[in-house]
Amino acid sequence: MKKCFFSFAIALIALFSNSVYCQVGIGTMKPDSSATLDVVSDTITPLGVLVPRMSETARDRIKNPADGLVIYNNDEDCFNYYSLSDTTWQSLCGKLGKATIDSAYCSQIHVYGSYIQGVATTVNERIVIPVEVLKPGSYDMTVVAMLDPATNNGYTFMASGVFLYAGKQTVTLTAQGTPQNVDFNPNDPTVGDHIKMNLNGTELDACNNVVIQVIPAAADYDVSCGSAVVNGIYTMAPDKTNSDDATHYIDVSVNVNDLGTGVITSGWSAETNKVSGVQFRGSGIFNNLGSNTVRLYAVAGTKPTTLDPIVLTMTFQTKNGEVDCQVTLRAAYTPKKIAIFGTQDVTYGYALNPNGSAYKLLSSLYNFGNMNESTVKMVVPNTAEPGGYSINGAFNVKWYSTGTNSQTNWNNIMSEKPDIVIITYAAATISTTGAGYVMNYLNTGGIVLQFTENNPRNMIASVFGLPATNIGAARYGTGSWTQLANYQDPILNGPFQPIINGTQTKTLGGLYLCGDTETQLYGVTGLPASGIIIYGYNNATTAPGAGSVSAFRATGQRYCYFGEGGFFTKRDNGNNPTSTTIEPFVTSHDLDSSDNTYRPALHDATSGNFQYGDCNSFYFANMLAWAIDQAQFYGINTK
Repeated sequence: MKKCFFSFAIALIALFSNSVYCQVGIGTMKPDSSATLDVVSDTITPLGVLVPRMSETARDRIKNPADGLVIYNNDEDCFNYYSLSDTTWQSLCGKLGKATIDSAYCSQIHVYGSYIQGVATTVNERIVIPVEVLKPGSYDMTVVAMLDPATNNGYTFMASGVFLYAGKQTVTLTAQGTPQNVDFNPNDPTVGDHIKMNLNGTELDACNNVVIQVIPAAADYDVSCGSAVVNGIYTMAPDKTNSDDATHYIDVSVNVNDLGTGVITSGWSAETNKVSGVQFRGSGIFNNLGSNTVRLYAVAGTKPTTLDPIVLTMTFQTKNGEVDCQVTLRAAYTPKKIAIFGTQDVTYGYALNPNGSAYKLLSSLYNFGNMNESTVKMVVPNTAEPGGYSINGAFNVKWYSTGTNSQTNWNNIMSEKPDIVIITYAAATISTTGAGYVMNYLNTGGIVLQFTENNPRNMIASVFGLPATNIGAARYGTGSWTQLANYQDPILNGPFQPIINGTQTKTLGGLYLCGDTETQLYGVTGLPASGIIIYGYNNATTAPGAGSVSAFRATGQRYCYFGEGGFFTKRDNGNNPTSTTIEPFVTSHDLDSSDNTYRPALHDATSGNFQYGDCNSFYFANMLAWAIDQAQFYGINTK
């Protein structure tokens, strides 16, 4: 021992003497040539070297620390050294020690997943906790689900990582374990497991508002996937309407086969995946056998990030395992600007006169609006374009009479960039110049629906890039109806469909369009073989009308055509007219004055022009639905 002490004393003298410049070895007579001090441990009884150990508070009391001064930080469990250039203490643990936080944002904590007695948790069961980071660094965070203040319920959430920055951060912790006890009251949402949070070994303040409901073992029930209905209007930013309140949910029909036994009967739970900012979740218990409806509510923060269809997968926990179903949600369309050209006739309702059935159909929230019952969901802000008027807010309409529809005004009108242009009865025949202006509008994303009462040759020639002399257009035939083709098409298979013999149709194919007082339709010949979807031919069986096209859609442009301007005429102010040659446009109100939904309706088949009945209102509504969709995604005002 004396020898060891003497050798160590000599080494210290040699090390700290200003007059000695040599290498010093402790535990060795031959220190490494690169070292001023070489400490070697006995391999039989190995020992280490200790540097000063202290708390971070004590470290910070060191006066004038030298560049490279080393201590061991007990708070961080890591060596620290002083950097004179940065005038800060740096950590040898990746330059970050243990993080410290101020608190968790209790009101913003979200729990995800389904918690079922006896069913092991998965990656779907997780908790997201926002925290205020005071000091960046590594963290180990655990959240224990407590059945009561002294008893955990068999599952814990965990996460590890590094906070790189101070300020508000979010931690997602994944569950492990299996809920052991039911902690659930269907009549009291405050009943459930509460959480105990710990960060880096330090318990955090309690967040008593967080409740995790553990439901009974899954019931024996069957899910009717096709019954799923999405309720509520879902809007994208910058619209500020919430998409996560009690009006936003999915209802699904199920059939319960067995309730089980016990004070709390068998439960159910379901959750969708999160797609484009949208997610739903629900759980509960069944009290009745047979048919039941379960409801999944939009989770907090739900807000669509896209206008594309959002396909969600609903996963139901049942006694016999998981059942997956798909449901599609779509954000509501924004209001659309419509320019209408033609005579705003009071008697017959041409050009969507406010007294006409076509206008009533367009203005009904049951057709285009923000109700659960709306066939086409739309944002309804109830504002009108300057110089126009609003139709229930879903459409901002400007009407241009025949007089203002001169060729010299076409360019100015199109420069206002309406989303949709409708040309109807008595709009002046479009010249080559006027057709050129319309084509400029179409080429930049415009949409034109033309119901002509005049020769359409110049317009159609421009759409297909043909000489006007190639297009034949005249009133042909002995009747004023056309039968619609039957194939998959966004207009024929649109959202508005009639009920025939008690069955909801899926297509307008095979049904008929009719004109009004005219006994002939404007048929068109000379059309190209490609770039066109033909919906119907003139009903004439002899030349020159035979084979002429009376209804079509151009695929190269967003342009639709029907050869009758009286397409929109109303049914005599809602009374039941006896005429069989006029007013073919019918809504549900025209057939039943107590029905104020103004849904599209089939004209009764009688005689004359309407011997086959007609689906004019369905066809028009589907054309508008198609035009709205095109304007939303590809239109002239789409960014």
